[in-house]
Amino acid sequence: MSDTIKQIVGEFEKPANQNEGSNRKIRRASDLIKRGVQEIPMLFAPVFPRKGVALFAGSSDAGKSMLLRNMAISVSTGRDFLGWKYKGVHRSCIFVATEDDEDATSYLLSKHEKTYRDAVDDLQNLRFMFNSENIVSELDYELSIEPADLVIVDAYSDVFDGKEQNNAAQTRTFINKFKVLAERYQCLFLFLHHTGKRTEDLAPSKNNFVGSQSLEASVRLGIELRVDRMNPEQRHFCIVKGNYLGSQYKQSSFVLKMDENFVFTETGDRIAFDSLALNPNQGKPQSKGK
Repeated sequence: MSDTIKQIVGEFEKPANQNEGSNRKIRRASDLIKRGVQEIPMLFAPVFPRKGVALFAGSSDAGKSMLLRNMAISVSTGRDFLGWKYKGVHRSCIFVATEDDEDATSYLLSKHEKTYRDAVDDLQNLRFMFNSENIVSELDYELSIEPADLVIVDAYSDVFDGKEQNNAAQTRTFINKFKVLAERYQCLFLFLHHTGKRTEDLAPSKNNFVGSQSLEASVRLGIELRVDRMNPEQRHFCIVKGNYLGSQYKQSSFVLKMDENFVFTETGDRIAFDSLALNPNQGKPQSKGK
């Protein structure tokens, strides 16, 4: 027997407990069960998980940034969001703004607060980052000195560091960087993204997101926001992917209304996804809970 073969055989013949060190990546089912986790920790129950990576997409005129600023204000004030209960830890949010500058953000926050009427100091924990050059390292540093429940990135296309958004390998590599940060700092990363122009006449779907299919596959929560065809003040909040949600959340939209200050509130109505297509089947609003 050659020395090489003896070495290989020797590795297989090592005692079973010899490698039971702290460097092992394996986790035993018995240990995981003993942790006693009875439900997924939530940021806004039951829709938004407390940690991970999520995607929020829609057409350019849907008001995505407006709604995400509403969400950021809810986190920093500990307020419920669209009727979903806040269950965060830090009451802190970081908003990475690549499309709106400081003046525009100042104006829009002032508009929102005409509805919310928070004291200025109540928004101390809502932080903005503009013109980020190395978003991963900068967020790593910021979260290390001041934790947050939520990091909103507006927009995904502006911070994507690969050459091709349709490239599956580049997409997974990019998203995995934020999964590491989400696990390290126990927070949720929410990316604002776009849907394809040709998908607006189709029913809401996770297949409507622009880019590689691996983007949708890499996140645990995917949301599509749509403008109502008849009422421009209404939006349809569509959960098109939710790994921890029952099917009742993913078959009909949550109908929202927007006021003059770009603040969204829930109406209690729901519309079947098929009814939002250009040639919908007959569909009627459902009361909340049905």
